[in-house]
Amino acid sequence: MIIEDHNIFTSHEKSTIQNDILGTRMPFFYEQKTTQEGYPTISHTIKRRGIDEIRSGSYDFFIPILKRFCQKHKLSFKNLLRAALNQQLYFPEKYTQPHVDHTDKKFYNVIMYLTNSDGPTYIFDKRYKKGEKDEIPKSMKLKVLKKIKAEQFKTSCFSGDYFHAVGHYSPDKRRVVATFTFN
Repeated sequence: MIIEDHNIFTSHEKSTIQNDILGTRMPFFYEQKTTQEGYPTISHTIKRRGIDEIRSGSYDFFIPILKRFCQKHKLSFKNLLRAALNQQLYFPEKYTQPHVDHTDKKFYNVIMYLTNSDGPTYIFDKRYKKGEKDEIPKSMKLKVLKKIKAEQFKTSCFSGDYFHAVGHYSPDKRRVVATFTFN
């Protein structure tokens, strides 16, 4: 199951994202590695993985949007596992290290694209199986199941057991997404 929706944000929400989230008011923090193979990013944690603690006031802005998306697409939303705003830093490879976000539960991934970018999200045909590692070496060739274009205000969703990766983008572009995992 892979969903792409271009019509989930209201005009007021789009304005808030443009002016506040993407403006100078939202603090982002440097993370040296997003996978074992590297790929630094700057991020703003909304809810940390494995800790039942909301870390950002942006929770109150994004969760109603996420719940509206789930209702529209008939997805059950019970537990928020992780949420963050991520701005991937430039890298020259075709995509980052393929990975899954959790290995101990079934869940969904939702990505809200907050900027236009030529860096897509790659969803691979490989699905996580219990006991496997949560990351795959880039040297392992995977078949791309879906290449999701990063279009501003589009929201995508896919089953959390699909390995996925951030695609390469132009160094003069900004790729900012809001990411959520939930079950």
